Amino acid sequence: TMALNVAKLYETDWSIATTGYCTPIRNSSYKIFAFFSFSYKGEIIHTGKLELHPKTQALNAQLYYTEFILGCFKTEVSKNREVQSRLQLKTNGNERIKAS
Repeated sequence: TMALNVAKLYETDWSIATTGYCTPIRNSSYKIFAFFSFSYKGEIIHTGKLELHPKTQALNAQLYYTEFILGCFKTEVSKNREVQSRLQLKTNGNERIKAS
């Protein structure tokens, strides 16, 4: 997917990819929507779709997409940090046991 290719292109662990429409046109069936996904270390960890009212102004749609998607991304990063912290605690705990 696009998120995996973004991570590969920029040689990064995390990536965000979005695509969609902020104005209702024929190609979008006159709907306003965006798809998004996040990848972490070569895996897609979250995908979603946002749909807005067709009368939403283009700039407002862009702002909403940005705020919502970055909020979701922050949540995923926080979840990952919690998991990494737990793994680190387990690793440190095991090292102490092995050393004693």
